[in-house]
Amino acid sequence: MLEINPERVNFAKKFGVISGISPEESIVKVKEITKGKGVDIVYEAVGIQDTYNYVTDLVKAGGKIVAVGAAGKPISLNFWKIYFEELNIIGIHVYEPEDIKIAIELLNNYPKIFQPFISKVVELKDLQKELMKLADGTSDSMKILVKIS
Repeated sequence: MLEINPERVNFAKKFGVISGISPEESIVKVKEITKGKGVDIVYEAVGIQDTYNYVTDLVKAGGKIVAVGAAGKPISLNFWKIYFEELNIIGIHVYEPEDIKIAIELLNNYPKIFQPFISKVVELKDLQKELMKLADGTSDSMKILVKIS
């Protein structure tokens, strides 16, 4: 995992996730752990050019890059590596109603698993303020639960 927010890095470490604080550090760690091969799957969850600049350096030949982050503009990729290393790119854009139903069932059936991810519970009237903090990078929250009552 590459993360620059110290709160999120510490949170991830609680679950045994190895984190780099720069692309270069992440690439070195991935190569060390995988003995130079790269990982099977990379999830790009930010949707910015900076992460796509090195994402092909993390995945092994024949591996997958899953584009989860919503890019606000066209993104360039190293197609030389995609072609010669036979990488697979998978885009994920929207959730279907069935996905939401499954998520609700999982949350209801396994609350202890998901509880650590909920950083804050806010009233609906405070949601815009919290979303603005997320958008401008000043939030240290992982997930915010909105209480509607």
